[in-house]
Amino acid sequence: MREHYLNILNLHPSATEDEIKSAYRKLSKRYHPDLNQAADAKSKFIEIKEAYDYLTSPQPKYIDTPSHYEDPREVFKREYMRKKREEKIQQQQMLHQMMVKCNKYFRSVAVIILIFNLLLAADYLLPRKEYLDKIIGFNKVFERSGGGKYSSGTSHYRYDDIYFQKYQMRFEGGEIIGHGTYLQEAVVLITPIFSKPMTVMLNINGHQEAHHQLYNIYNFFGYIIPVTLLCICLFFYLKRPSQAFNTSIILVVCGLFELVLFFVV
Repeated sequence: MREHYLNILNLHPSATEDEIKSAYRKLSKRYHPDLNQAADAKSKFIEIKEAYDYLTSPQPKYIDTPSHYEDPREVFKREYMRKKREEKIQQQQMLHQMMVKCNKYFRSVAVIILIFNLLLAADYLLPRKEYLDKIIGFNKVFERSGGGKYSSGTSHYRYDDIYFQKYQMRFEGGEIIGHGTYLQEAVVLITPIFSKPMTVMLNINGHQEAHHQLYNIYNFFGYIIPVTLLCICLFFYLKRPSQAFNTSIILVVCGLFELVLFFVV
């Protein structure tokens, strides 16, 4: 039996343990199913692993002669372990194929996310456009904090909202409201592609002041754009299916987050 397993590893009968380990590492890399797409690679890999396990096992081994008897329990155990290894390899192959397939279909989605983020980046970097809009109202926004199950908590003045005919902008509480009289018309600086309001030029008590929008996809949440672009580069650069698949999951999360910010904030 030992000679049979030594032949599988291409070793001579007097091979040492170090030689066995070296041969196993070399052959397992050559015939691993993830690296070798040949039809017999899987069965060859299992055969190599079985030979290595037998040759490095501390248990006594018996040669195939009529004068020696091999315990049936050991035979059953070895066969059981072999089947378990084969099932594990099959599961790994199925997972590998699934990730390869998902990565293939996700490439078109990644291209769409890339184009969207390049447009966002260009929209942020290009000069703003001026839009003359009419102020139709102001609003103080309060947020409730604290309080338990049976108490209402405390309301805190958090934001100032300005309502224009076309836009609505939010600022820190007390930044806008209560500072004097305003002209009904104001200049809103918007992005050139998606027309997102960024800054408003208000005429307060005869003086023009610039106030910047508190939240939108470009300022407070601006980090999401470079992170998404970095993930897209990694997705197309990574060669291992598992790494590309994990990156695609991060990309989906970033893309959905961007859509929420784009349409809601």
